[in-house]
Amino acid sequence: MTLAEKKQFIKQLTTSIQQEMIAHAYKYPDHWDGIELRWLLAEKFQQATVQRSKIRKADFNNTVCVENL
Repeated sequence: MTLAEKKQFIKQLTTSIQQEMIAHAYKYPDHWDGIELRWLLAEKFQQATVQRSKIRKADFNNTVCVENL
């Protein structure tokens, strides 16, 4: 994946989740603040992930650790 493709992917994914959350914002309880909204946002990103390979996930975890990402 080229750098431009990576940037485009990130932009599309985050925009999609942002639009979904904003569209449903009227459903969120009034007492929710940044904590609950962060939890919901994290869940939305978790739902958007696809775990295809345990080896690939282990490689990813290693790279994140080694590269301090």
